[in-house]
Amino acid sequence: VFEMTDDHFHDECGVFGIYNHPEAANLTYLGLYALQHRGQEACGIVSFDGKEFFARRGLGHVAENFSSGAALAELPGEMAAGHVRYSTAGGTILRNVQPLFAELDSGGFAVAHNGNLTNAEALKQEMFRLDLRHINTNSDSEVLLNVFAHELQQLRAHEPEPEDIFAAVRGVHRRCRGAYAAVAMIMVLVFTIISALIVVPMLTYAMTVLRVNSVSVEKREDLEAVRGGARVAVSDPVALFQTCTSQSSFATLPTPAVDSF
Repeated sequence: VFEMTDDHFHDECGVFGIYNHPEAANLTYLGLYALQHRGQEACGIVSFDGKEFFARRGLGHVAENFSSGAALAELPGEMAAGHVRYSTAGGTILRNVQPLFAELDSGGFAVAHNGNLTNAEALKQEMFRLDLRHINTNSDSEVLLNVFAHELQQLRAHEPEPEDIFAAVRGVHRRCRGAYAAVAMIMVLVFTIISALIVVPMLTYAMTVLRVNSVSVEKREDLEAVRGGARVAVSDPVALFQTCTSQSSFATLPTPAVDSF
């Protein structure tokens, strides 16, 4: 039964990632702007310039935090991940604003997460007792981050190859329960983590920007994604803003990384 008093969005969080583009942070800002309907409480972007990670997060709408040139100038690099927040776990405070970031043995790691881990509390206790990891927020997104970090650490890959990263993702799927999707970023690539139970569509494809007589031409290639450990076909992408409006994310990955699924 439709309730006239139920006049609000039901979408919860939006994620966006891009790889190998000189305007990565700017495109992530535009993607989050198109995904604003999925979360109005807070937003954030993390970028990587090949040497360092940069982060900017804030409460409120995307335009309030990222519309100025000065804000985007704080986020250099050719890869970025972003998030708009509608809290389902954890309060609306700045330390819960995503993407979350951590320094691992292998370098920085950022994650923008949408969904819920139904066994988050059990995992917190398990990680504290067995993995010797302490969770600093009450967000299940930090749980997912730490599960991935532990699985990657177990591989002892100080300079992880894509194969190591996706082995760690399989470990995430083994331990985490629920419906979740995430755009994650490590020093070598941007990748997606998608559970088998996710009910919100998430689009992943490659976009290579070619220079032809000083004119940018986008060459797009269909890819495959991992969903709960199974390979699934990706639908043919449409225009950027149509994609961002109708999907939970727009992400680009290098083709070699996808070959590692």
